[in-house]
Amino acid sequence: MVTDEVPASGEEIATADSTAGPVIPAPVSEELAKAAADGKILLIDFHATWCGPCKKMDREVLAREDVQRVLAALRFLKVDTDESPEAAQYFRVTALPTLIALDREGRQVFRKVGPMEWEPFLELVKRLASGGY
Repeated sequence: MVTDEVPASGEEIATADSTAGPVIPAPVSEELAKAAADGKILLIDFHATWCGPCKKMDREVLAREDVQRVLAALRFLKVDTDESPEAAQYFRVTALPTLIALDREGRQVFRKVGPMEWEPFLELVKRLASGGY
């Protein structure tokens, strides 16, 4: 498992037609369904427009061409916690940025609180894309 932190509980994410628990809020639920249909990992970047470390990560990591190329192998979703507080609450996001990866079955396989530099982020995305979590 690729992780800096232990997944919240390893439990599956509930969908509208399951009985696993509360249904995950939009916009994550839609992207999770697309990721599952595509057979891809969903990587979620919880951020806010006022978050300095989030802006720095956008500028210095996510804007890089090499990062963008590798991210194309995943489903990548940026969630503004001010616009989607229900999603942030559901995933217990308490600090920004928070990166969470969900596998094809909706289980959390990675969680990182705080910004990442481009090299470790690129390696993380490569491992997630190859199923090395």
